[in-house]
Amino acid sequence: MTRSVLLRWMLFLVLTGWGLAYIAWFAHLVADSQDFVVAKRVDAVCAAAERSSPGAAIIEFNAGQLDRNMLLAGWGGPEDWGVWTTAHRARLGLPTPAVIDGDMLLTLDLLAPINHRIPEMQLRLRVPGGQPVDWRIGMQRQDARHYLVVPAELLRDRHCIELQIEIANAYRPIQNRLGRDTRLLGIGLRRAGWLSPRQIGPVQSAAD
Repeated sequence: MTRSVLLRWMLFLVLTGWGLAYIAWFAHLVADSQDFVVAKRVDAVCAAAERSSPGAAIIEFNAGQLDRNMLLAGWGGPEDWGVWTTAHRARLGLPTPAVIDGDMLLTLDLLAPINHRIPEMQLRLRVPGGQPVDWRIGMQRQDARHYLVVPAELLRDRHCIELQIEIANAYRPIQNRLGRDTRLLGIGLRRAGWLSPRQIGPVQSAAD
């Protein structure tokens, strides 16, 4: 191998390494920027919850009533009925209940886009610091209220929490010949709220 060829290969390797390092740095910057935006939205939700009068039991997610700061990541634009997730992972900021009477139930009025090709939606929910909970929402519960138990220790001394939702089988209707909608639909959210388990007794699981 001649000296000029060797130099060209060395230059190629240096430029390739520099390019890969730049891509990694840019990806890290984007990730940090997204986390920064999410953190600011969580702060906004907490500040609003701290200023508001206690006792707001129901949180609406329709276009007319929603505080968009609650949609931290992975959500589309609010519609008249509520809002869809538009990614496999979505994050939601929620004010904590005004009164914490032990472990609490987070109520979620969900709409699952179930059909003959997609017979159930597979979800995993988690509040940071708690254990993940898996839900399988089928035809019988596709438009219903679901309950997530949130331990009291994750709620006390906080004005808000983050709810993380993963949708394993989110899909695009247009790719499944189910319409012309190109969005990546996973789950629809109408409203949320807080209840004490003592208020309603045993609750039905999200899974059919």
